[in-house]
Amino acid sequence: MKFKKLAWLLFAVMLLASMVLTACQPKAEQAAPAEEAAPAEEAAPAEEAAPAEEAAPKFKVCQVTDVGGIDDKSFNATAWKGVQDAIDKLGVEGKYLESQQQTDYEVNINAFVEEGCDLIISVGFLLADATAAAAENNPDQNFAIVDVNWLDYPNLYGSGFAIDQATFLAGYLAAGMTQTGTVATYGGIQIPPVEAFMDGFVLGVQEYNKVHGTDVQVLGWDPQARTGLFVGNFESTDDGRTMGESLMDEGADIIMPVAGPVGAGTLAVMEERGSGMLIGVDTDWSLQFEAQKDYILASALKNMDLYVYQTIEKAMNGQFEGGNYLGTLENGGVGLGYGSAWADKIPDDLKAEIEDIKAKIIAGEIATLPEMPAEGAAPAGEGAALGTEENPIIWGVVPSGETERVVSGFEEVAKLIYDQTGLVIQPFVATEYAGVIEAVCSDPPQAHMTSLATFAYILAADKGCVEAALVAVRFGSPKYNGQIYVRADSGIETLEDLKGKTFCRPDP
Repeated sequence: MKFKKLAWLLFAVMLLASMVLTACQPKAEQAAPAEEAAPAEEAAPAEEAAPAEEAAPKFKVCQVTDVGGIDDKSFNATAWKGVQDAIDKLGVEGKYLESQQQTDYEVNINAFVEEGCDLIISVGFLLADATAAAAENNPDQNFAIVDVNWLDYPNLYGSGFAIDQATFLAGYLAAGMTQTGTVATYGGIQIPPVEAFMDGFVLGVQEYNKVHGTDVQVLGWDPQARTGLFVGNFESTDDGRTMGESLMDEGADIIMPVAGPVGAGTLAVMEERGSGMLIGVDTDWSLQFEAQKDYILASALKNMDLYVYQTIEKAMNGQFEGGNYLGTLENGGVGLGYGSAWADKIPDDLKAEIEDIKAKIIAGEIATLPEMPAEGAAPAGEGAALGTEENPIIWGVVPSGETERVVSGFEEVAKLIYDQTGLVIQPFVATEYAGVIEAVCSDPPQAHMTSLATFAYILAADKGCVEAALVAVRFGSPKYNGQIYVRADSGIETLEDLKGKTFCRPDP
C-alpha cells in the first residue's frame, strides 16, 4: 500500500541589523616642555642584546557543538571535558563554538578552519556531512568527530561507542529494580546512535526476564520494528516533561531518556511527584543534577572525554592519522555508573549479576544488539499487512499548539480512521519538522505518512522521499497567504528574483 504525504506552507526570514559603536579616547593633555638640560657625555654604545625568543604558540583545539549548548549535561559537555582535561594536563588552548541550529554546523567548522585551529572536533552524528565536506576541502587540516565512524579521510579520526553494551546493563538493572513491572525509554531524534542506547536497554530487560522468569514490560521502543517514542529534538525540557508524565501515567517507574537536556524535564516530573527513577545517559547524571540525585538510579556512560583527550594527545605528538576509535566495556569507553544516592541501596546480588553479565558481554557470550532480518528477508512486522496491529501505519505529526491537546486530538482522528477503514494508525510525535522529515526519509522509513507545512514539504520532496497525497482546505481555499522578508539591499523585488536564492525559516 502506498501512502503519500500532506503539506502546509509557513516560512519567514527575520532580518536583524546591527550597529557597532566605537568610542574615542580623549586627547591627553600636553605636558609642559622641560628645561633644556646640559648635554651628557656620550657613553660607549652598549652591546645590542639578542632578541628574546618568542614563546611557541599553544596547540589550539577547537570544538563545534551540536545543538543543546556546551553545558548540555550530555554529549557536548562530555566532549568538552576531554578538551578541558587536555588544557589542564597538556597545556593546549581550547575554544568552542555553539551550534544553535543545524545550519550552524558548516559555518562554525569553516570559521575554525579559517582561524587555523590545529585540531577541530565536531560533536555528534548530525555534524557528519559538514565535517566530511570540510575534511575533503581542507586536506591539511586535522579533524575528529564524536559518534561518527564511517567517514574515510586521512585527516579525520572518527569514533563510535558500543553504548548498547552499557545500556544492556542499565536495562538489566531497571528490570531488577522496578516496582511496577513497567520501565520505559524515549529518544530525541531517531538516529542510529540514539537507537543503539534504546536497543541495549530493551535487550537488557529481556535478559533479566529470561534469567528470572519475569515479565517486565518496556515502553517506548521496539528493536525489531524500529519504532518508538521520539520528541524530535535535543533541547526542549518541556517535551521531556510531557513525555515523562505520559510514560509515568502508563505505569513506568524507571525511564531512560536518550535526548540530552530533554531528560531534565522528565527528572523534574519525578521530583514533583516524589516517585520514579531515571537512568541518565552519556555522563553521571547524579553528579550533573545533584539536587535531584535521589531520583537518579544510574547512568549509561559514554566516555567521549577519553576519546577526545587521547585524540588531542596523539595530534600534539605528531601521531594523528585517519581511522576510527571504538569505545567498549572492555577498554572503558562505555560503562554503567550507579547513582550516588542509590549505589548502596541496590541489592548486592543484583550488582553481582550485572558484573557477571558485563564479563559475558566482554567475552562475546551475550549479544547486546537485536538480530536483524537476513538480507532479502522481510523486517519484523512486515509479514503482516500494513495498517494492522502487528504492522501499524506510522503517522508523523508536529503539534501546532499544546502538545497534549494536539496528541489527544490525533488519537481521536486515528480512532475515526479505524472505525471507517479498519486501519491501525500510530502517531510519531516530533516537536519540529526536521524530526518527521528524518523519519519518513530514513531507510527503512520510520514513518509511513506525515503532515507537513508546505516549506517542510519542499525540503522533504527535495530529498526525493515524499509526494503530496492530500491538501487541507481552510476557509474554502487550499492555500493561505504568507510573507517573504528580504534584505533591503538584496535587489530582490519580484518572485522571479527569488530563483536560486537560499531560504531560512523557523522550525516549526
